[in-house]
Amino acid sequence: MDIPSLRYIFELAVVGMKDGAAPYSGRSHLIRLQLLTTYKKDWPRLYWTDETKVSIPATATKVDVSGNFLYHVGRQSLDMLELPSCRTSRPPSQTRHLKYVTSAADHVAIDPIQSLIVASQITGYVLRVNLIHTHLTACHQKSKWPNWLAPQDS
Repeated sequence: MDIPSLRYIFELAVVGMKDGAAPYSGRSHLIRLQLLTTYKKDWPRLYWTDETKVSIPATATKVDVSGNFLYHVGRQSLDMLELPSCRTSRPPSQTRHLKYVTSAADHVAIDPIQSLIVASQITGYVLRVNLIHTHLTACHQKSKWPNWLAPQDS
């Protein structure tokens, strides 16, 4: 196949992918084909260094990854398991498991650089406005985030 756009579509189908949106849509088919062939060449050579199995309770309402943590939210807690990293030379035996007693959270974001956990929960709906309860917590002190600013009255 000499036409890059046809070859790109064919190669996508071979690997079971579909063309994505945002980052690559502005790039030519030739550039996207080069990325795809690099992926096909490098993926089989990926060396998995470790496998970690995590028990997640059946009562967990949300399981996701944010920051360097795998987390799950239960009815009364937020459990965070730090992911092992070759970049930081932290093997699985040195990762941290943190547990916070909190109300259920609909959304969680973890920023390890600022040592910040943001957990929010939609608590109600009044006059066409969602009421959102947000917790800002310092990752390792289990206390209020030190850079938190109280809301100002206007």
